[in-house]
Amino acid sequence: MIKLSEMVIMISAQDGTMTEFEPDELQNRIIRSFLIAGNDEVWAAEDIVMAVEYALLATGEEEKIFSQAEVDAMVTKVLHDSGFSDVAEAFDSNRHQMQITIQPEPDCLKTLLAHNIGLSDKKLEEVIERIITASRQLNIATAAPELFVELGKYYKDHLLHSPIPRLDNLRQPNEKSWSSISSKMINHQLQPLSHKFIDRNVIKISGIRALFPTFTISLNLAELARHCNLYPPVTELMLLPGFNQLAVVINDIAEQAERLFRQHEASTDRTLHLCITVTAMEQFATQWLEARWPDCRKCCHEMMIMFSDMLQIKPYKITFG
Repeated sequence: MIKLSEMVIMISAQDGTMTEFEPDELQNRIIRSFLIAGNDEVWAAEDIVMAVEYALLATGEEEKIFSQAEVDAMVTKVLHDSGFSDVAEAFDSNRHQMQITIQPEPDCLKTLLAHNIGLSDKKLEEVIERIITASRQLNIATAAPELFVELGKYYKDHLLHSPIPRLDNLRQPNEKSWSSISSKMINHQLQPLSHKFIDRNVIKISGIRALFPTFTISLNLAELARHCNLYPPVTELMLLPGFNQLAVVINDIAEQAERLFRQHEASTDRTLHLCITVTAMEQFATQWLEARWPDCRKCCHEMMIMFSDMLQIKPYKITFG
């Protein structure tokens, strides 16, 4: 188990400055390496990042401080071990990137791509539309310009050589390649209370990822408060009965996921990891706790640490969406 109080990973630069580890930034770099290598299995980038982040958190050192070179070396190793040697080579040769980031917006992309991929007018607009669609599917809010240039080159190639151009060449993979156990398989085994929480959108569960065995439970605390017939402002004490029910539900989900995982992975000793994402935490804090964000972020984190103590299977990661 990884203690949530030790969740902060810091990256040290050569000049001695320290920055917090940014999984999204690393994921963007890995996606770009997939594109450079001509490999469209970009869905694996998220799994690679989770595997690297877990390895960083699992180190015995109390302070989680790593150099950028250490993180990059770990990414390269995970890529090689996962069968993506071509991507590992692309990542290794493109370690140093510009720190500038942009958003995938039409005007910005048009200015960037008009000078980099040699398209104009309708063809350029179609490539931009595809990039925006792919960015949405891959949860890319901002990224280095180089990533969008690589996406532009990728879609330009499909546009010129594919007889029926598709908008979703970079769609998430099919169930077989992305997940060893689907959310439906887990859902089918759950208790009535768990189904009630799912139906009321208090929680949402993912399938178990095949590359790095992880499943994610998303929590909507606003819906939990409504389920408990609460009204703003709420306190931690007022949420406690709801947290007790929520813990029963998550324990049920985790138990069924673990059982199915063991049936599926009978010949291996891999560990199944639980991640919890609290969706719209800022909105819940400001509207339901009537607190100021981000001033209350630490208190919200401590509240979730308290909640994690109620769980039989401890999450290795809790994030705020």
